[in-house]
Parts: sequence; C-alpha cells; structure tokens
Amino acid sequence: MKRIVQKVVLGAVTAALLCAASLSAQAQGRFDWGGLYVGVHAGYGFAEADVIFPGTAIAISNEPEGFIGGAQLGLQHQFGNIVLGLETSISFGYDTDSDTACTGIATRCNQSLNWLVVAGPKLGLAFNRSLLYLHGGFAAAQFDDEAKPFIANYDDTRTHFGWAIGGGFEYAFSNTVIAGIDYVHADVGSQTYAQVPFAANQTRNIDGTIDVVRARLSFKLSRQRSLEPLK
Repeated sequence: MKRIVQKVVLGAVTAALLCAASLSAQAQGRFDWGGLYVGVHAGYGFAEADVIFPGTAIAISNEPEGFIGGAQLGLQHQFGNIVLGLETSISFGYDTDSDTACTGIATRCNQSLNWLVVAGPKLGLAFNRSLLYLHGGFAAAQFDDEAKPFIANYDDTRTHFGWAIGGGFEYAFSNTVIAGIDYVHADVGSQTYAQVPFAANQTRNIDGTIDVVRARLSFKLSRQRSLEPLK
C-alpha cells in the first residue's frame, strides 16, 4: 500500500513540475498568492494501526483505507517568488479494516480513522499562477477501535497527537478560484485504549500513521494585489 502512495505522489509532483515550468514561461504580470483563503478537499487515505496487547505476544497491524473529505483554511503572503503562510485542514475519514484474529474471541475487529487535523506553516515557490509548496506541523487524529464477539461488544475511541509533513501543487484559474492536489504523511503516535471487557488481554496500545492524497478547491477571499513582473 505504501508503494501505491509513493507512485501517486511521484506522478503528481512530476506533473506539477512540468506544468509549472510551462506556465512560468507564459507569465505576463503576476498573480498574488497572498491573502486569506478557504476551501474543500476530497481524496483517499491510507492508515496503519499497529495494535499491541501489553504483556502478551499478540500484535497485529491493520491498514484501514478509504475515501476522505474535509476543508482547509489558510493565510499566506508572497515575497517575490516565495510564498509563506499558515494552513489548518480537517479531513473526515470513512476508513475501516477487519481482522478476525484480533483478540482470539472477537468475530470481527476494526480499527478506523474518524478524522485528521493538520496545522502548521506552508512554504511555496510561485510561478505566476502555479504554486509548488511544502507544508506540515502539528497533527491530531481520532481512531476508533471496535470488536464484536458473540457475547459482548467493545468500542473505544482515542485522539492521537503527533506531526505531519507533505506538499502539493496549486493553480489559480482566476483571481479567486484555486485548484490543486496535495499529499500528507502524519505520524500520530501511540495511545492506550480501554480494557477489553471480554478478554484477558486487558488494554490495547494502538500506534497510528496516516498517508492522504487529496484534490483541493480553494477560494481566495482577499483582494488581489498588483505585482510587478520579476526581472
């Protein structure tokens, strides 16, 4: 699954570089990337939930994956070709994965990603209406751990905290409408989940990582500044 993500990201970055190079040669006047923007995104998420039962030899690794969607809010300023900013995004997931050997008792065991928040700096290189950028910072994600045996159900939710890094490409189709694609990798660390009431394995530690590829549509709210062409 990680290889699929890497191929998608490599293809997106290559296409972005080719597009940016061609568009930069056509620049007449300059688009201003500075200002406040809001938007929505949709894509596909790949998570890895490593489940460990303390004090036992039981350990499993589930890979929930599925469609995600959410929104982003950002503020940035342009200095020459350099764009600096801050962005916060929240993505809601519909990810689930099953493992029948979860506890030895459960008939079905799922780890699912409920949501992912990423907040931090954004650093970009502008080619008129094209923007290549890196972003990352703080990350928080909520996982749900569920098992359904014959005699009792178990369901526990925890919020994980960690870091994220990623990058993307955007193109301004007008002075207000911006579309693009990005990739985010988040490592949100481990959390201890509640004691399983029907098993002797007690608590469960779940360590989570997340990879997301998203198509973005943003709307610039700030007025366009007049920028002189670079010499």
